Amino acid sequence: MWIVSKRYDLAFIFGGAALSLSIPLLVMQWPALLPLIFWMWLLFFDGTHLYAAYSRTYLDRQFWKTDRALLLGSPAVIMLTLTAVIFYVRSGNIRPVEYFLVFAQAWAYYHLVRQHYGFVSLYDRKSGSTKETHEINKQTIYVGLWTP
Repeated sequence: MWIVSKRYDLAFIFGGAALSLSIPLLVMQWPALLPLIFWMWLLFFDGTHLYAAYSRTYLDRQFWKTDRALLLGSPAVIMLTLTAVIFYVRSGNIRPVEYFLVFAQAWAYYHLVRQHYGFVSLYDRKSGSTKETHEINKQTIYVGLWTP
């Protein structure tokens, strides 16, 4: 059972994962490609991802009505970054930047785990899985991603 179709899912869901796993191998072979790959990722993948998120939130009038506090409070995360950098510049102590980076990495990994759970849920729903099967799949993805 496929979310969209076999060709689409293999290309855009599994293919994206395969491509992202091949990037470290490519950069290890040719380190000079890292800046180019970084900017291509920002422009073609991350940028479009961010635009999609912003258009469904900040540019959506209905979302402003239902989740105004979230929209106004979310930029505070950026202030954490600025605060850490300002503290470093003024004091010379890099610890606040390191703490922020640990927080950011933890949040990014949590986001990744939830995205994978979302794909499992889509496939389970599409295939008509039982609640018990979905629970096994959910626990498998969580243990598989959180244990390492």
